[in-house]
Amino acid sequence: MQAATVGAEGMLLGRRSYDILRQAWSTADDSEPAVAAMNRMPKYVVSSSAGELAWSNSHLLGGELSLAVAELTDRAEGDLVIFGSATLVRGLARHDLVDEYRLLLFPVVLGAGKRIFDENAHRAEFTLTDSLVTSGGVAVLTYTRDPSG
Repeated sequence: MQAATVGAEGMLLGRRSYDILRQAWSTADDSEPAVAAMNRMPKYVVSSSAGELAWSNSHLLGGELSLAVAELTDRAEGDLVIFGSATLVRGLARHDLVDEYRLLLFPVVLGAGKRIFDENAHRAEFTLTDSLVTSGGVAVLTYTRDPSG
């Protein structure tokens, strides 16, 4: 997570993930590079409810999802990362707006949870471009958009 966060231009988040991350990280110690990066970078929140965005450098991204995100990516100079936000990721996939997935596979079976992909997803080809296993057994898998697919 640190490398993805520190090198990112900004974060794109659904409202619930924004609220969870804000509570956890907005007051955390900025001596950790990933925390400092999260608190510094722009946070774009996709939401139909215009509640208060209290985390520094947060912006509401409203309107049609595909148009708003396409406009944002056109003006962003680097990568936008998403943590959590399953509903948002499904919407982006449906509009073919995902260039890379970084999936963390934990060695725990919960028996329930949200699906990342659903039956409305746009078919897209991805290639495994990086993988590593942490000391805790978490597999970090990076899949990059295959331009030929």
